[in-house]
Amino acid sequence: MNKQQAQAFTLLPRISGGLSLFGSLWVGYEIASSKKKRSHVGQRLLLGMAITDAITSLTYILGTAPHPVEYGGSGNQATCNAQGFFGQFVPSTAIYNACLAMYYLGTIKYGFRDSSQQIQRLEKFCHYFATAFAIVTGAVCIALDLFRPAFVHCWIYEAPIGCSKDPTVECDNDPHLALAFGWAFYYVPVWICGFGIATGAMFLVFLHVRNQEKRTLKYAASAMPLPSDAGDHKPRLVITNRVATQGLWYLAAFYITWFFATVSTILENLGLYQYWVLVILAFTLPLQGFLNWIIYIRPRFISYRAKHAEWSLFYLVYRAFSAPFRSEADDVDATTRQATDSNKTTKSGMKSNMSGGNLAAMDKSGMKANISGGNIAAMDKSRVKSSTSGKNLVGMAIDEKPANEEYVGENQDVGLDHWIP
Repeated sequence: MNKQQAQAFTLLPRISGGLSLFGSLWVGYEIASSKKKRSHVGQRLLLGMAITDAITSLTYILGTAPHPVEYGGSGNQATCNAQGFFGQFVPSTAIYNACLAMYYLGTIKYGFRDSSQQIQRLEKFCHYFATAFAIVTGAVCIALDLFRPAFVHCWIYEAPIGCSKDPTVECDNDPHLALAFGWAFYYVPVWICGFGIATGAMFLVFLHVRNQEKRTLKYAASAMPLPSDAGDHKPRLVITNRVATQGLWYLAAFYITWFFATVSTILENLGLYQYWVLVILAFTLPLQGFLNWIIYIRPRFISYRAKHAEWSLFYLVYRAFSAPFRSEADDVDATTRQATDSNKTTKSGMKSNMSGGNLAAMDKSGMKANISGGNIAAMDKSRVKSSTSGKNLVGMAIDEKPANEEYVGENQDVGLDHWIP
């Protein structure tokens, strides 16, 4: 790696780390400043993830500055230890990823409410374990003198880099111990939590939602009443699908963050060196906080776009991003203005139709003829009864949007949509 490559390699994580810090602080502020959001477990888990993301983002922004002077930095072993200690919150973020996926599994598949004992225990375990893991592993590594400069930041690594493979270079610490603890305290927990637990839980959620959808479509096609165990009506199924999709997006953010880190680790252990893999790794590894922010804003953007087709893309983005800083009165005023404009348009259209004598829709002679013949097929009571017997809700389309979609269920402890912004 030449000088220019090394500069690019150290600059990229500072850029993505800055983006991640911005996104993490945004999500943290939005949740912490809302009493309604703080009252739900899912939001509090996201808040914990945002905090750990913000901490690790700072370590990436500092980059090589905390490295000891003899390794090209501006610090000493104490600053290197501090950076390595807070860097141990990276596995804590993966722990929160796993906890969030388990929360999805419990609320969507098993129907647990936020107030249930299972969800309460899950939340306590997640907060305690994620925090304790970072503190304990960081303290152990400091005690064993394992934190050393490792490419873009101080980490559990041998020093100087590559000393274990060069017999002419003496290592400052135990390279075998550093390798073992690097795997035990970093990669293994991340892979177990993210690629194992989180992926498995979200796969079960996906299967559950798909089976629910198939059952609903089956009964809709056969025009049969839904069975008593088929769950709530279809707007709830739509909400479930949206929440499950949101969970899959959070898992995708984890995969984007850790895919190239995993590839790089495999190549390194095989003795293969690929600079382009390291470059992509340097940019994507600190990026999860920024990706989580985009995913967190996503449902609000989709909701605004569905409700306000007349808004420009720029204004949609502005409304979605500025929502945490606006009062509810602002949204009410905007809705009121839209309704007023709609009423004015409707009245002007009615006046133009009436002025032109266009009253074809009120053809009295046609109405009399139909009434005299007793032809009121549109109000056939027997058909209405037959279609509504047995709580048959087949007439409700799957893509039907519930009223006030953006905030639906926000005050209910249903364990589904209340924590999507």
